[in-house]
Amino acid sequence: MSDKFSKFRSAVWRDKWLLLLCLILSFFAWQAIQRNIGFELPVSNIEVEIEVPDGWAILDRSLDTVDARFLGSREDIRDLNREQLRVTIPVSDPERGTRMVIPFEAKYLKNNPTGARVVRFNPAEIEIRLDRETEKLLPVKAATSGTLPEGLDVESMVCKPAIILVRGAQQQIENMDNIHTEPIDLKNRQASFKENVRIALPQGGRLRAEPDRVSVEFTLEARSSTTVLDLSLIHISEPTR
Repeated sequence: MSDKFSKFRSAVWRDKWLLLLCLILSFFAWQAIQRNIGFELPVSNIEVEIEVPDGWAILDRSLDTVDARFLGSREDIRDLNREQLRVTIPVSDPERGTRMVIPFEAKYLKNNPTGARVVRFNPAEIEIRLDRETEKLLPVKAATSGTLPEGLDVESMVCKPAIILVRGAQQQIENMDNIHTEPIDLKNRQASFKENVRIALPQGGRLRAEPDRVSVEFTLEARSSTTVLDLSLIHISEPTR
């Protein structure tokens, strides 16, 4: 055993400079690899899509976007297109009304043609509840913001179409009697006008409207004023004879 160790030590000592050179080269190679794959990039607000089977709809969800941290080479990080990234989570076995907790996984990331990989999601999971999908015809009401100039009033607001079809989770739609447009600004309006406006839907695609835009016709009129005279304050003089 002692002879073998002595021979090994002698061989190492004889080739010490070669071994040192190998260690140096290995160190620089490791540094080069780290430079190529060691770049990180945080990306915020990546849209999260939930794919549900036919006949199902999202009742509620804990978030609509997620943040992620990517790791890759300088080129991969440079070519990463934040705007195109999506996280798509398929749901295969839904249960009505049951709260489902789904961890984010790298395989759910879409539209990433680079070699950059996700190393962390924040938050790490999403909570959702599903319901049976239904549809309902709902009257449209125009929502407004701001005030008209002094002396003008809204005589009428007419939505065309006046009724639209809304689809979504049964529990949510059953409690709805109407649906509103996005607010229409009345400030600085001087005459009757028509506005094409979107239907105000919850974020995250929980409801869908057909059509998703309506035309609203506003008829404005000048405000009439009435002056009431107190006749007791008026002095009527008798004619002189």
